[in-house]
Amino acid sequence: MHAPLPARGSAGLTAMAELVIDLAREADIPELDRLISRSASSLCSRYYDPDAIEAAIEHVFGVDTQLIRTRCYFVARVRERIIGCGGWSPFATLFGADKAHGRNDTRLDPAVDDARIRAFFVSGDWTRVGVGSALLETCESAAVAAGFGSTRLMATLSGAPFYAARGYVAIGDHVARFGETDVRFVAMRKTLRLRQGNARAA
Repeated sequence: MHAPLPARGSAGLTAMAELVIDLAREADIPELDRLISRSASSLCSRYYDPDAIEAAIEHVFGVDTQLIRTRCYFVARVRERIIGCGGWSPFATLFGADKAHGRNDTRLDPAVDDARIRAFFVSGDWTRVGVGSALLETCESAAVAAGFGSTRLMATLSGAPFYAARGYVAIGDHVARFGETDVRFVAMRKTLRLRQGNARAA
């Protein structure tokens, strides 16, 4: 067992100075699965009942290995510990792990489509210190570099305020049914500030 790293206070600031964002590897998947389950259980508890959280973890939350294979999924590490994860995608699937139904592997056209922001999770004791923002900036920059002018995502109710504070606008509600359990999400979109010389206007 790892001892918990301090996320706040002077020791936490020292740890944040050691934050590294890098590409996720297949070897990270077991640790990512544990992080995602813990994060969802902790951070979603104010917005969803336990049955909804359990259903989402079982049916939709988790690692999308396509993102790892295509070098589009990132992890946030402090002292080699993964404390957050998130990615972007040039494929049409908007949310859901490998186990999710209804995946769509159609490649998006940067000239007309929104890149996808995918599968963001942060350890419950590392929220509000900049981990999610660092991951999001990395993903948005990668999408811009690939020619995309906008991004789209499916947010949990707990995650929607984070994205709204970073320029995302709600464009619709989505209710997913898993057995007898309904889980509500919020579709959101953002127009990116493009790099000079990018052919697509912001």
